[in-house]
Amino acid sequence: MQNSLILKLPSPPKNKTGWPWTKGSEPLSDSMPDGSPWPKISIVTPSYNQGQYIEETIRSVLLQGYPNLEYIIIDGGSTDGSVEIIKKYEPWLAYWESEKDMGQSHAINKGWRRSSGDLLAWINSDDFLVKNALDKVALKFQNCNNESLGFIHGKAQIISASGEPLYDRGAPFDLLNTLRSSHQSVAQSSAYFSAEVVRKIDYLDESLHMSMDFDLYVRIAKNYQPYFIQETLSFFRMTESSKTATVEANFGPDHIKTLDKFFSNDQIAPKFLRIKNEAYCKAYLRSFQGYMRLKELKKARRSYLLSLSHSPISCLKETKGYYITFLLFAV
Repeated sequence: MQNSLILKLPSPPKNKTGWPWTKGSEPLSDSMPDGSPWPKISIVTPSYNQGQYIEETIRSVLLQGYPNLEYIIIDGGSTDGSVEIIKKYEPWLAYWESEKDMGQSHAINKGWRRSSGDLLAWINSDDFLVKNALDKVALKFQNCNNESLGFIHGKAQIISASGEPLYDRGAPFDLLNTLRSSHQSVAQSSAYFSAEVVRKIDYLDESLHMSMDFDLYVRIAKNYQPYFIQETLSFFRMTESSKTATVEANFGPDHIKTLDKFFSNDQIAPKFLRIKNEAYCKAYLRSFQGYMRLKELKKARRSYLLSLSHSPISCLKETKGYYITFLLFAV
């Protein structure tokens, strides 16, 4: 059965076909299979000068055929035609704005604070959802213990700037391994958060611009349960801007801020205290690797030495001594 909304939305560009241009998700019934109402899902798209991709993002959300959707777009004052695209879809948006903001975390929080859903998510303006992603999330939500639920997440297919498939990402989240490795397994574009929990922990940390998702998962999983869906829920686009050395260099310092918050609590379980030094070691190594790519040698050297001081064995094992001579003697 055809998704009727596709006939009402603006016509797609002539060269665009398939999902989410000429095909929509299969429509859902007004209530869930057991007769209960669908949980309300609020999705925010933070946007800034992604006019070449944002229409695909918007259509992939609206064409979910989901009966209880709230969709908000927070644009940071784009000048590339994004605003004109957003205006075309205004009748189907709960809210949108275009004005200068203080970065992505701030934009998402602005949207989330306006939201009224049971679940909150954000989908960036160069990513998009797969068909019928939201009903999979809703069915999982129905089967979770809502008192313990922190977030639901699934897999994402990583695609190139032009849309070619590259690889899949996403695996069950484990807090201990996340802290110890300074890497996390959640595909951000496929994550849906308990609105009640997000409010309790005071939303995203707006001082973080690269690893606000890492920080959010850690803060939530400290007291609440992540649930994993073994299905692909979104497409995450790997653009040139998402692969820059400047971006990479910010992950380590952001992770260190998250560790500082996590370990400042006196009520830390022994299993976490045992991996504290290793966690800091790996976070400083991430900083080191980013600074090396930027050729900021003083910062790289300092990060390496801090990593070494927290866990010499882990640090040396990770780097295998490759950079040591260079770092010690480079000017």
